[in-house]
Amino acid sequence: MTAIRLRGPADVLASLPYQLGYHPEESVVVLALSEGVVGLVERLDLPPPSAVLEAAGSLVLPVLRSDFDAVLLLGFESADRSARPVLDALDSALSEQGVSVVHRLLVRADRWSSLDCGSTCCPPGWQPLPEPASTPAVADFVRLGMVPRGRRADLAEAVRADPALSEAVAAELRRPGAPAPGSAFLGADRRGSDLSELARRLAALSVWADVLGLGTSRGGDEAPLSGDRLARSSARVRIVGPAEVAELVRSLRDVHLRDGLLAWLCPGFLPPSDLDEDLVDALESTLGPISDAPVAPALGDDGAVTGKALLTRLEGLVRAVPDGEAAPLSTVLAYVAWYHGQGTLARVALDRALADAPHYRLAGLVEQLVDLGLRPSALGMAPPPRRHLRAVQFPDADR
Repeated sequence: MTAIRLRGPADVLASLPYQLGYHPEESVVVLALSEGVVGLVERLDLPPPSAVLEAAGSLVLPVLRSDFDAVLLLGFESADRSARPVLDALDSALSEQGVSVVHRLLVRADRWSSLDCGSTCCPPGWQPLPEPASTPAVADFVRLGMVPRGRRADLAEAVRADPALSEAVAAELRRPGAPAPGSAFLGADRRGSDLSELARRLAALSVWADVLGLGTSRGGDEAPLSGDRLARSSARVRIVGPAEVAELVRSLRDVHLRDGLLAWLCPGFLPPSDLDEDLVDALESTLGPISDAPVAPALGDDGAVTGKALLTRLEGLVRAVPDGEAAPLSTVLAYVAWYHGQGTLARVALDRALADAPHYRLAGLVEQLVDLGLRPSALGMAPPPRRHLRAVQFPDADR
């Protein structure tokens, strides 16, 4: 494991955009640490004075659901004291629950200051933000392929339909003979109506194998790659055309195949025993062995590298899907992003999914997981937290 460790507040500030995926503005950020390793990153727009307590409550609950050693609180503001009220409210709420707040940092323009430690471990007064190039942790993020976008809006743009790609996919989906929306029938327009359900699933999963770079559907000699080798298969990723993207869109209308795909991509989503045996066989024959051992992916290990490669490919697919058809694939992207600790990407993918289909059930369920801060470790993928939680009710965050 090559976990990324942060040496102090300056490292935190330099590396935060790489963890969030963009540069925060007018925000409050909570970082929860375990043995110096970041385990949870939450961000919320700075609330108006009337909503400070509500905002603080929504950020506290996910921290309490996991067993972290300490918490850092960061406020990004352009006006004096606009972030301080919510930092104070968070500090008070976490302290009441027995959570150690080790730093409260303010960032204004290109300078930062500590609210608590004075000259004991942080320089006094306002200091210039550290240069990313001088921070070892940033080099680790860059090595993993993580480069921040300018703003959160840029991240949302990355999951919107790109007309240059999506119009051709929309035309494929409208072609006469194509399966009707909601049908589990895949590829009837190219393979005939006598294909069995298993054969259709095998055909669709073979396309997924190509897109994920597993390279088994083109007659190669190499054995199927398991999920932990996905990152090293990028050279075999094939550029897919509109017909193949349309095939992937149709495949996710089969909710059983969709759930099986997520079970393969995110061990622990569903145990293989909950899937149809024929579907498990189809997944393993095209994608590789499906794990029944849940894992809680940690930033910096092989799983995180795999996660980055996977998320990049799923983002590209989502941009090629036209509006009105994006809910299933956007939801898959959202869950995979949440599984790998990319909460903001999960949010913007959910926004697109629910804008496309407000009642899409899986998107609603994933949104609840994100709202409640239930990462995979909190769903049984790691030992439950040792901290005893008092009975506290907090409202959901205002996104």
